Amino acid sequence: MSKLNKNKTKTSWVEPTWEEFSLEYGDNHFLSSLSGEITYTQNNGLNQTSIRQYKQFQDQNAEIGFMTPPAADLQLEKAVNENLHGLFDCEKFNSLPDLQLSDLNQIEFNNYLKLNRVVEFQINDTEETRLNSTNAVEFPTHESVMRTGLVFNSGGLPVHSMWCPLKFNDKKYLFLSVVEEDTELSEFSTSSSCIRILEFDNGKFELTKTILLDSVVKEFQFSTISSDSIALLSLTLSNGTIEIWKITQDTVTGPTSFHRVSSGPVILKLDNPLLLLTCCTFSSTDTVIAGTNRGYIAQFRVSTQKLDYLIPTKTCGITNIKCFLPVMADARNLSVTFSSSDFSSYFMKLPLPNFRSSILNNIALYEIGITNKDLMFDRNTDQLSNLKTVLSVEHPNYIRVSTISNPSSMWRYRLDNDKDISCIAVQKTSGKIQENGLMVFTGHSNGSVRLFNFFNVHTTYERKYTSSSIRLMKMNRSAHNPSKFWLDLNYEVGRLGDIVKKDPFKQVSIAKTRNIRIVDDIMLCPLCVSSLDNSVAVLYDNGLVVLEDLLV
Repeated sequence: MSKLNKNKTKTSWVEPTWEEFSLEYGDNHFLSSLSGEITYTQNNGLNQTSIRQYKQFQDQNAEIGFMTPPAADLQLEKAVNENLHGLFDCEKFNSLPDLQLSDLNQIEFNNYLKLNRVVEFQINDTEETRLNSTNAVEFPTHESVMRTGLVFNSGGLPVHSMWCPLKFNDKKYLFLSVVEEDTELSEFSTSSSCIRILEFDNGKFELTKTILLDSVVKEFQFSTISSDSIALLSLTLSNGTIEIWKITQDTVTGPTSFHRVSSGPVILKLDNPLLLLTCCTFSSTDTVIAGTNRGYIAQFRVSTQKLDYLIPTKTCGITNIKCFLPVMADARNLSVTFSSSDFSSYFMKLPLPNFRSSILNNIALYEIGITNKDLMFDRNTDQLSNLKTVLSVEHPNYIRVSTISNPSSMWRYRLDNDKDISCIAVQKTSGKIQENGLMVFTGHSNGSVRLFNFFNVHTTYERKYTSSSIRLMKMNRSAHNPSKFWLDLNYEVGRLGDIVKKDPFKQVSIAKTRNIRIVDDIMLCPLCVSSLDNSVAVLYDNGLVVLEDLLV
């Protein structure tokens, strides 16, 4: 297998000047003196030749870029085109009821939710600003920095986010769940929440909708397959139910206003009051598989809102569930992975959604290892569907990798560059088929967000340079004023480690940090990271949401 970066498009080289180099990395930077670090400038000096060599090293040889082209899942595309097993029919989307919203005024909305958090904030060493609720501040612009993004104040505590896979007028839309900042969250919280829909386009944003709900939206998930203009969105709610929304252009666009849902959502729930739904995953364009608080797995039909089956797994409450759609004509089973509240993870084979045989003859359950993911709502698993691979967070700084082809065998690697991993996300691509790119994002308990190329980590072919990760940003809190924050946008590159090695890991290139002020890392871990194409959204528990278009 050839190296991924060998196929990189050749571009003409433009000689950087010393002034451009100084502006990009900042006069206030200092070189880290961490043990084992390769300090490029100390070895090569700071002249035009070394600058050029460093730039070329980063562009051509390093295992990290900002983004890699999406890896198309050709098998999935073929299955969708042929509507394999009758699982990929989007015609039923048209028969689902449209989501109807009724208007609220701000006073009525505030009676339910008071999202008025104000944050003192600045980016790098720019001027400090007082960021009010629903306001945003754009990244400082400079031709040598080329970071395009903004920081949005949600007004409360952002819980979860997901990008809509469909673009309208070439604009992207982020669905964001928000609760009041002092809300006590639990799996079955009785608090209210709202969904803010943000329109994002070339570093600019607009808040188009704020939709009030009586429960907390714990998790969003869009259907893997969408039509040209319709996508399905599942909302896992803290009242133990799941709602399915039909998302169209009318849902996400329009003037900024407050709303409630008056009609239209498909509501999935179990009649037994002791069985509450805790998580879900789309298993076709018309079926959803859900986990419960008592270890049962249910399949629902979206078009009829009826329960197809309910089976026990003899495990504890299910906290997270993922499904891989069948792509082969001879497929007999559906591959599902899930986590339970006793920190165990499982691989399960279920009958195809349109099964016609006895369900008891078509299930199999395998335990795939012990993990420790005791974080809010346990949303610390994601999947690379095109590689049939599941990525999970293991405390404190490990990423566990398992495949559906061999669930009993797994491997893991660690990221030692920052503190404990708090969340994980993989790059998604827009369009009718929501495929995966090969970039993986990790949030860390010190406020840092890192990015690495999973292709270079996952493959074992011989390469010249060890795979590396890059720190995209880091949110910091002032040690003297707990309500004051600043975002560090300076890059830091470091190698990925693994479980075998024990020595400190050398860094692949320059690692520069900036000491602007004393900071406190406590309670600043990213709560959620979500990505679509070259855009990324990061949620912090200080109420701030970072939106950025990464360079391609």
